[in-house]
Amino acid sequence: MSIIPQTESYLTFKLDNELFAINVSKVLEILEVKPITKVPKSPPFMKGVINLRGNILPVIDTRNKFCMPQADFTIDTCIVVLNINTGSESLLVGAVVDSVQKVIDIPAESIQPSLSMGAFYREDFINGIGKVDEDFIMILNIDRVFSAVDGKNALELFDGREIDLIITDLNMPNMNGLELINEIRSKEYYCYMPVVLFVADEEKDKKKIMDTSGATMLFDKNNIKEKIIPTIKKMLG
Repeated sequence: MSIIPQTESYLTFKLDNELFAINVSKVLEILEVKPITKVPKSPPFMKGVINLRGNILPVIDTRNKFCMPQADFTIDTCIVVLNINTGSESLLVGAVVDSVQKVIDIPAESIQPSLSMGAFYREDFINGIGKVDEDFIMILNIDRVFSAVDGKNALELFDGREIDLIITDLNMPNMNGLELINEIRSKEYYCYMPVVLFVADEEKDKKKIMDTSGATMLFDKNNIKEKIIPTIKKMLG
């Protein structure tokens, strides 16, 4: 009995003349660059938001994610709309790339571990290095690259920034919401900062979490429209 090699399809794109690949199962569509509305006090990697058929789509500066120099948009610049799994939910984000190349098939045996890339990129961003003809392609763990900021990233972003309100999720990779709040409260500048903690609707012992978390307020995620947004507006005056 012959064994059929496992092959998957990837969308390839360029950033600063380097070639990257995303599994096509994560790609929903490719857009021309359109006007992007900036969001005040957003993280440096957040370009802003765009209107996608009546829905708000956050747009990520992919160059910033990979610590690359900024570059002006060209006729080839585009936004790749991706379906991201954050661990607790799925969401859509737009990733700005220098140019989209093509869809290619890469056999699993042609993908090597990315251990040698640790000095250049975060190891959890890269699933492996694929070789196609003479090209080496970095295959991205797209959920890690473009997911919501985890607790450790958030602490780095706080440094030196003026912040009016902190909103966090109980479930985050690397450092969960409770650990993040403890770190926040240990810093003199942020110890009295208002903190809103999101929890899943099915989370048990919400009262205990509220009593022990150090959060100012706790909300179920399914109450965003009904309670969270009006309350946050009130907190910010």
